[in-house]
Amino acid sequence: MKLRGLLCLVCALLLLTAHRLAAPIQEENPTPAPEKSAKPKPKRTSKPESDSSRVTHSRATPAATAAPIQNKFDGTWMGTLNNLPFAGNVDFTLFVGGGGTTVIEKSVNYGTHNFQANCDGATMRWETGASWTLTPNSDAQTALITCNSGGFFGVGAFSLSTVFRRTSTTITQPSAPVVTNTSGPVPVAKAVPDRPGFVYNPFDPNSKILLDVRGKASGTKLIDPKSGRLFTVP
Repeated sequence: MKLRGLLCLVCALLLLTAHRLAAPIQEENPTPAPEKSAKPKPKRTSKPESDSSRVTHSRATPAATAAPIQNKFDGTWMGTLNNLPFAGNVDFTLFVGGGGTTVIEKSVNYGTHNFQANCDGATMRWETGASWTLTPNSDAQTALITCNSGGFFGVGAFSLSTVFRRTSTTITQPSAPVVTNTSGPVPVAKAVPDRPGFVYNPFDPNSKILLDVRGKASGTKLIDPKSGRLFTVP
């Protein structure tokens, strides 16, 4: 009897203890704990390039274009030939073009005439009844001029030389002479024997200076450069 009562007491105590202990509560859909964010990877810093390894790209600068060299012949040349037979000291202006292949010769005594010239790069040469040469000096501003003749129409042979100065590197065409006899008869010049293309001055028959009419057709009216009067080519 005592043993049975003891067992009953023990069972009663166990039941009381079981009611006091709370069972653990578990949620039906438990919320997962937030995961720890991964550590951000440290940014990789690039090592600055050394000056020796750095490659730079630059635009190529075109070479400067050399200034064109002025032709040493072309331009306006002025000077005086001294002691020309029957003319004395005569001022000339030469208008040179075409790299030394053309020349317009102007003077009060002989008028204005066009000539073709030969040029070898050092000297230009042309014929006017006398033989002319123009050789530029190294300063590109002066030139040696020669005028040589074997003699004609009672004029002995002569050889003259002087220095002309280039007053301009451009060619200014000479102005036309003013005509003074615009009305009335126009005299016909007389041809010089054995000198084709040359005539005597009809307004100064005693002059030893011949007029150059080469390349002009018969009947062409020209101007005497000294007097400004018209005459006709025979």
